[in-house]
Amino acid sequence: MKNKIDSLEKKSQTIGEKGFLYMKDNTTSEIIDGGDHEVNFTPYTGYKGIYHNHTPAGTYMLSVEDIITMYKTAVKQLDAATAKEAFVGMVAKETCNCPPDNFVYHNYLLRFNRDFPKAIAIAYSTKEQKNKFEDDYTELKMKLLGNPVLRNGSSPMANLNSQGLEQLLFGILAKMNISPDQVVLQKIEKNGTVNNVNLNPDGSTSYVKCP
Repeated sequence: MKNKIDSLEKKSQTIGEKGFLYMKDNTTSEIIDGGDHEVNFTPYTGYKGIYHNHTPAGTYMLSVEDIITMYKTAVKQLDAATAKEAFVGMVAKETCNCPPDNFVYHNYLLRFNRDFPKAIAIAYSTKEQKNKFEDDYTELKMKLLGNPVLRNGSSPMANLNSQGLEQLLFGILAKMNISPDQVVLQKIEKNGTVNNVNLNPDGSTSYVKCP
């Protein structure tokens, strides 16, 4: 799995997305080729999670479609008893003025935690609902970019930093009526450290290292 994630990291520096499936027997599929900003996993079965890359032109955080895909996995590939194994992961690499490497590495994993009936509703969101969530996502992103503390660099054209990206994710989850306790957001550092990302009462986020 690590080798495949490393491959996605390299791909995240160029055009196009790729991904792979984490199967129910804890093996991984081959790398699946996608388009400019998406990977189509719908013809595949027998998996409990997906991992994919985001490109430099995309947002370096899980998207509305990624969130819905996680819920589709819980509902269509698993069941109420095993839904907690559903996840969606993404990796992205952002160039920035941040020595010594001058890039920021983003690797996030969203896990299903509870409320199977709500999962069904989200998995079968209508086109109109998805469009509304997408509009909310864009609006939230622009609002967060207005705060210099939440972006990489002083320019208004800079991208959101990790704190901003995490607030974006929790913000869109709230818009989708998903409470923080119904999912688990994890950030995976380049050295392999896995942190649970918690939403604080003031809207900021903090990390708790996984054992």
